[in-house]
Amino acid sequence: MLELVCERSSEHKVPNRKVKHESTRSRKCGCLFKVRGYVVREDNEMVPYVAGHLLAGRLMENDKKIVHDLTNCSVKPKNILTNLKKKRKESMTNIKQVYNERHKFKKAKRGDLTEMQFLISKLKENGYVYYVREKKERQTVQDIFWTHPTSVKLFNNFLTVLIMDSTYKTNLYRMPLFEIVGVTSTYLTYSVGFSFMTSKKEDNFTWDYQMLLKLLGPNSDMGEEESNEDLFSVAEEWRGIQERLERVPFQMKLEIKEGLQLLAFSETTMLSPPPRNVPTKGAPKN
Repeated sequence: MLELVCERSSEHKVPNRKVKHESTRSRKCGCLFKVRGYVVREDNEMVPYVAGHLLAGRLMENDKKIVHDLTNCSVKPKNILTNLKKKRKESMTNIKQVYNERHKFKKAKRGDLTEMQFLISKLKENGYVYYVREKKERQTVQDIFWTHPTSVKLFNNFLTVLIMDSTYKTNLYRMPLFEIVGVTSTYLTYSVGFSFMTSKKEDNFTWDYQMLLKLLGPNSDMGEEESNEDLFSVAEEWRGIQERLERVPFQMKLEIKEGLQLLAFSETTMLSPPPRNVPTKGAPKN
C-alpha cells in the first residue's frame, strides 16, 4: 500500500517556548491532498524531477561551507545560490534554504550575545567610535551612534555640507537607521556616521546631533565661521622647500633660480616680445 500526502498537510503544532519573531509562520496549512495506491512493477522509470521538495533541496555539508564562506565575504543570497548551482548542477536548493543557513550561521557566530550586544562588540573589535544612550528604567539601548576613525578625520576637514536621511525599520533591529553623509571639496561623498534610533522624535535627532559635535576637534567650532585666509599659512611649507633646496645639486639650483626669476620678473627676463608696446616716440637715437 502506497500513500502520498502533501508536505503542507496537517496543522502546525505550537511550540512551548516563545517564538522570537512574531512574524514567524509555519508551512503547514492543512492541505487535504492524499493519494493511496499500490506499487506495480513496470519497465518505465519515473522522471527524477524533485524540484521544490524540502528533502531534495536541503544543503549538503560542502554547500553549507560555501554559504558560510560567502556570507563572511558579504555576498548576497541570490549570488550564493547562483554559485551553488554552478558548483553542483543537480542541486535543487532554493533561496529559502540559503536564507535559513545564513541565519543559523550568524546565530552560532553570535553565541549567547544579543544582536545589539554583538554589534557593540564588533564596533569595539574594529576600533569604531561609538556612543550609546540607554533607557534608565529598563536598562536597554535607546540610541546608538557610530562612525569610522577615517570618517572622523574627513569630517573635521570637510564639514561645510552635510546630507542627512533616515530609513524606516528596514533592518534586522527593526529600528530607524539615521545616516549622515558629507561632501568633500572635490564633490565626492563620504559617510560621516550612522545611528539606530528607537523613534523619529526630536529628542532622538537632538542626541544624534550632540554626538556628531563630539567628533569635531578641539580647535573647531560649528558656531563661528573662520575665513580661509586665517587658516592658510605658507611659512611651514616654505621652510620645507628651503631645506630641500639645500640638498639639491648645484646645476639644479641654477635652473630653479632661473625659473624663479622668470616667475617674479617676467617682463625683464623673458625672451619673447613684451606683452605691451614699448614707447619709442621721442627716444634718443643711437
